[in-house]
Amino acid sequence: MGTSHPPGVESDKSTLDTSPRQVKECLHDLYVEPRNNLYKWSKITEQTAQVRLAYPGEHLACIITGVKGSGSAARGDDLSDGTEVKACSRADQLSECRNCGEKVLVWQEECPTCGSEDINIKTDSHWIFSIRDEKELNLYLDKIPRLLLLMFDRESTDVDEVRLRAWQVDPDQWYYRAFVRDYWENNFLEKANPAPLNLHPEKYDFYMMEPELVFHATLDIEDDEVSIEHWDFENTKKPSMPTRYPNKTQVENLFSDDELLRRVKNDIPRNQWDEFLYQNNRNKLKNLSKSQYVELFPTIPDEKRDKLEMKDKTTREYKEEYRRRD
Repeated sequence: MGTSHPPGVESDKSTLDTSPRQVKECLHDLYVEPRNNLYKWSKITEQTAQVRLAYPGEHLACIITGVKGSGSAARGDDLSDGTEVKACSRADQLSECRNCGEKVLVWQEECPTCGSEDINIKTDSHWIFSIRDEKELNLYLDKIPRLLLLMFDRESTDVDEVRLRAWQVDPDQWYYRAFVRDYWENNFLEKANPAPLNLHPEKYDFYMMEPELVFHATLDIEDDEVSIEHWDFENTKKPSMPTRYPNKTQVENLFSDDELLRRVKNDIPRNQWDEFLYQNNRNKLKNLSKSQYVELFPTIPDEKRDKLEMKDKTTREYKEEYRRRD
């Protein structure tokens, strides 16, 4: 396949020709090869093997979107059309021993301190938004035409393949705007030393922003193969929110008794009805637990998502000034 623009991207002076071959080559040069080299040297030096994605993420964003960069080196627009790019990786995070609490490198199968194999594999990396004044606030609210979120991760901790996904968020979307403004008013302006604004992938705030999946590729690191599963800016995919993320009160307010009764009678085996319905009245629901709501409705129907509101936030400060050692 020759070079072209991704579906849904119109050609103009800000665009560049791209292709599946270029995507695969870019991923090899900027992620797979550096990752392999970091693994090699990490086993010698015992330093972290995680690939840093700030500038590589912007290169990948250009190839994925077909939009050129601005050459700003983080001092201006990330892409020439004004798109803001955020990238994070959960694929090779530093892990932690559950027995003694010491850090464990991604390639280590047991704790180097106590020898325990009970390792907590960390997957909590997230996107960070630096908002330090009103100019930066206005940038995120009124200047950028699109937010592009990139994430490297694994489908589960049991697989070796790494996947790269990219979502776009409309800065005019109501929840995104409320999320940014809530940080400014209730965290930045209220704290002496506020932490930056954090957006956690595939959690409540993320789904409420109605992100659109525009790219998904799977990387077989060992065989150096890249499989592009989805790449389309015209036919995007909006992920549904898992019902486990809203709290129980929110979920209770989403579904009527009639909806719940129909779901029980249509989807739950009759020999399990006693868990949901009274024996002497099969048309009356018991007081359902959160896990039972999740069993009945694993995801929130898209038409009900607008009924959800922002959860109360825990405002945070930097705990202390960074120190290398005591």
